[in-house]
Amino acid sequence: MSRNSKVKVASAETLNLRPAIVRMGFVLAILTALTAFAVRAGAQTMALMPQGPRKVGILGLKAKILAAQGKDRAPVLREQLALVKSLPATQRNPETQQKLEKELAALEAAPHAQR
Repeated sequence: MSRNSKVKVASAETLNLRPAIVRMGFVLAILTALTAFAVRAGAQTMALMPQGPRKVGILGLKAKILAAQGKDRAPVLREQLALVKSLPATQRNPETQQKLEKELAALEAAPHAQR
């Protein structure tokens, strides 16, 4: 095999790999943009939303986003639990409160683990 044919084969293989790399780059850029948008939209929603059961749900969504990013979600869970406890009895959900207390206890029991 001559040198020219080796170069042609190598460049043909490089051309075949490029679309996959470009697609992965686009996917990564889109996922990053969506995550940033979700965090920003959550922050804007929290600023506009009054205290109530819907805010509890939005805080839960924010905690899930932080968990997916690998960030500490304990402060959000504490805020969510405080909000659940401050709601009137007619709007309070005891199951949600118990779930939040268990989740916080599990996070605080493993201080060096990923929160």
